[in-house]
Amino acid sequence: MVNTANVKAKLRRSRSAQVKRSNLAAVSSVSQPSNFQHSSRPLHEMVRITLQERIRSGFYGKDLALPSVPALAEEFGVSAITLKRALRDLKMAGLVRSVAGLGTFVREQERFVHDMSAALKLFGSKEDALRSSRSLRIKLLSVSKSEIHEPALLPFKPPAQIYLRVEKMVFIDEIPLIFDRAFISQPVDEEFVEALGSRFIYEIVRERKMPIVSNRILIDAAPANADAQATLGIPDGYPTLRRCYHFAAGAKPMRVYGIATSPFDRVVCSLDLSESIHT
Repeated sequence: MVNTANVKAKLRRSRSAQVKRSNLAAVSSVSQPSNFQHSSRPLHEMVRITLQERIRSGFYGKDLALPSVPALAEEFGVSAITLKRALRDLKMAGLVRSVAGLGTFVREQERFVHDMSAALKLFGSKEDALRSSRSLRIKLLSVSKSEIHEPALLPFKPPAQIYLRVEKMVFIDEIPLIFDRAFISQPVDEEFVEALGSRFIYEIVRERKMPIVSNRILIDAAPANADAQATLGIPDGYPTLRRCYHFAAGAKPMRVYGIATSPFDRVVCSLDLSESIHT
């Protein structure tokens, strides 16, 4: 007797396999041009463009692993070296990330918006996170004493003296977003130092009702330094957004100089000009 249940199961598996092959063929025909191997562009660039189109279209969903290097190399008919070069370029563009032992994943492309008023009022990432209903976490990395040797801070003309040097990481929705290195003029009391582990410097200043005497911000683009690379998990030469700041607060002004570094694919600055319309 013929086992009808087994026959039906085999038919379902056969149809499923046919559908899968058909879908793969459709993707290949759309994503991989017929002249792929005959293009004047380098092969790794053609592979990168194709993978980029798939990521942009949503074919590879965010936080999902791409097919393995051997699988993609076989699909495109290229060597593993060529495929890895394409993936390297995608990493540099901030479209994918590699996790050791797990594979290559599509990055979240939505960027955190850091608002700034036209008057450059003193506020920061915590307010921005609250407005966008995101979670924020501060991790204090180190507190030490040193002079300022940061070329990016030279426009503020910081006095040559010993400062309290504070390094922090800021996480938004548990994504490492900002590496912040600040220099605070001394003396600083113990309560102030203790508060640095859970609050931003400007928050502590406001809580102590210290009036802001001056406030300046410079924004530029630059590769991350070695410390920012390590803490943010980004490759050498990766483009970052730097926000260099200097403010002074209090009757006998406490002076703060700092650099907040963020990868370009994770943050964007928004400037509100409404306050300057009538000035």
